[in-house]
Amino acid sequence: MLACGPGDGPDGDAEPRPTGPNYVTQEWSPPSSPAAPVELASRQPCAQSDPLRQAFFGDLHTHTAFSLDALGRGGFQTPDDAYRFARGEAIGLGPLDDEGQPTRVAQLVRPLDFAAVTDHSEWLGEVSVCTDPSSPNPPAAG
Repeated sequence: MLACGPGDGPDGDAEPRPTGPNYVTQEWSPPSSPAAPVELASRQPCAQSDPLRQAFFGDLHTHTAFSLDALGRGGFQTPDDAYRFARGEAIGLGPLDDEGQPTRVAQLVRPLDFAAVTDHSEWLGEVSVCTDPSSPNPPAAG
């Protein structure tokens, strides 16, 4: 661990400051008045300026209960839920109550312009087999 300041030397005393012709010691103090505001000069638009250009906001990395990492953190939302959320609809969040209903709700103030569900392909079948009672190949009990 390294600390800086008085008393930080190996024997408890402050380390001596370097001296010599290449070192200048100067105390710093803040300016007495705030800096003057900078006035921006007017200029022509950039050559790349396009009044039709728009910024879009979205999410390209959404995981649902189909991915083990989201499921392991209590996520139970389906891809349909993820897209409904992106469109600005309210969706339920965990934890679930005793009847299996969400105890919290999430909703965006403004819908996203685009969204993509990017669940992992690894473990996709295993998650389904282990979490869906109607799966044709349920895990062995026990």
